[in-house]
Amino acid sequence: MPAESIDPVRIGDSYYLAADGAVAAKPYVLRQALERSSKVAVAKYAWHNRERLGLLRIKEDAIVLHSLKWPDEIRSPESLLPKPVPVADEEIEAAVDLMEAMAVEDLSGFRDHYRAALEDLIRAKAEGAKPEGAQPEPAAARRRPHVRTARIRESHARPAARSRPRGRRGRR
Repeated sequence: MPAESIDPVRIGDSYYLAADGAVAAKPYVLRQALERSSKVAVAKYAWHNRERLGLLRIKEDAIVLHSLKWPDEIRSPESLLPKPVPVADEEIEAAVDLMEAMAVEDLSGFRDHYRAALEDLIRAKAEGAKPEGAQPEPAAARRRPHVRTARIRESHARPAARSRPRGRRGRR
């Protein structure tokens, strides 16, 4: 089927497939057939004891499996649509101009700054250094662990004594 006929909302995780065993003796037949036809294949497969739907396509000479959501797994956007309001053509043109000014041709310039900061934090902790911007521990956290454990046990014991039913006159 043509790749354009698949709604991107249905596409989930992606996996590179590798041939293994006698069953996959000729994996290149499928790869070459998909390349020659410039189409994608839809296949059923089992994953975590469940039948799944997948999309097979070629990327850089490798077969890629994209998991697909079943139609009943996709929420209808009807309840999320905003109420129609009048919008002037000038506003739409300004929005189009802004989009064109902010457009990028290549996604390679985007970086995951959160992950980089997390890796720096893990590296610093592994080296025994205190991470930058770390707040000093509050006094309560510096108490000895056995004192905190005892207080936790006490707090858990108290509610058990109050768990008996209270009548009208027994209210506190």
